[in-house]
Amino acid sequence: MAGKVKTHCYGCLGRPDDGRGDVRRCGGCRLAGYCSETCQKADWKPRHRDECKLLKGTVSEGASKPFLLDEDDMDRLLIVLKIIAKLKRHEFGDTIGACNQKGTRTFNDLMSHESELLRQRPRLLTSYNKIKTFLDQSDTDHKICPDFLSFLRLYGRFLINNFSIYDLKHPAVVVVGRGIYLQPSVLDHSCQPNALQCSIGKTVLIKAIKPIKQKEDVRIAYMSPFDVREKRQLYLAENYFFNCGCPACTDPKVQAERNAMLCSNKDCHFPIPLDDKAGESCRKCGSENASQAVAANAALDRLLAIILQIQQTTAGRQPKDPKQYIELTTAIDQGTTLLYPTNFTLALAHKEAVAMLGASTTENGLDASMESLLKTIVSRRQHIGDYSYQPCFLVVKWLVDKDRDREAMALVSQVAEFFKTVAGETSVFYKAWCSHLSNL
Repeated sequence: MAGKVKTHCYGCLGRPDDGRGDVRRCGGCRLAGYCSETCQKADWKPRHRDECKLLKGTVSEGASKPFLLDEDDMDRLLIVLKIIAKLKRHEFGDTIGACNQKGTRTFNDLMSHESELLRQRPRLLTSYNKIKTFLDQSDTDHKICPDFLSFLRLYGRFLINNFSIYDLKHPAVVVVGRGIYLQPSVLDHSCQPNALQCSIGKTVLIKAIKPIKQKEDVRIAYMSPFDVREKRQLYLAENYFFNCGCPACTDPKVQAERNAMLCSNKDCHFPIPLDDKAGESCRKCGSENASQAVAANAALDRLLAIILQIQQTTAGRQPKDPKQYIELTTAIDQGTTLLYPTNFTLALAHKEAVAMLGASTTENGLDASMESLLKTIVSRRQHIGDYSYQPCFLVVKWLVDKDRDREAMALVSQVAEFFKTVAGETSVFYKAWCSHLSNL
């Protein structure tokens, strides 16, 4: 990614050992930077040598603007240049097994959706015209990317099928690159995934987080499934060009279970799926729930309406409205008395409350934010099956500061076990997380 060339190695995508030093800048193009001389030499022949002279013409001498191109155009140029270089060497083109030794899937088998892409992003033609000169210099025979349609196919295949690569040592676990991985690219999406992708350096691992009967049943999430259905559907349609038909989006039974309500008997604590039968007698204690179901449905509808309204405000980059936060927290308080603690929509409301509070400077504001974040973590684990490193890290620190050591230790242990299973005992994720145990 063009935005990371100043801070991360162009070869291994890591940072210098201390995490603060500058990368070693290539003396030719002055764009690529490396964490070490070893990494720079290793990257020269297989990749950077062919593009070095081309990239020299993209670098600006001005400190305020590092590239002569916009960052988005620069990203597209770097992506397509690398695709052209690999296809010229027959590394993952039509030759069966060239890049995928155990299968027949190749880069040209990937869906490109060029027609949909052009309709949705007409600016790509402008972008292509800006970088065409560089592409022509790389594809001198004009066999791989001779025109705009070819560019769309190459870029589309990458855009639709790439996996993000993360810097696990960064405090915020940031995305530093993207890559094509042919075998995992065959996996379909679900908003209720049974596996997840994890990048260790430039290697992508697919790890099961639920029991899976056969490999054809493996489902990963193409985006964060911890969001309202309307937003998930819109994102997938705009970025992957399909309508999600997973159980979390289309199965009324699953949706009712995700949005369970409390039994009217306060001592029961039994989750009741919020469906047409929710008003019947509780299967555990026999209590009547007709009026409870009506109130719970109303509370759920109100929470969803407020969440969507807040998201529309955020999408339009309008300033946060304090009245919306008050309305949201009031709806959360009401929903808490009616909905099961791990209710999916209630958890999303807590997530929005955290986002609206942001980096609060008051103790009360911080406490409210962390309480909401804790509830979000618990619900996310139940419905999605994973833990997100940074939120868990923040909550653990806060719990310790509040002398809630037992809760902190429980969360640290649960997250450690998750990272051990997903990333392995030698992973940066697991080692970094386990260090919290000694600091508590």
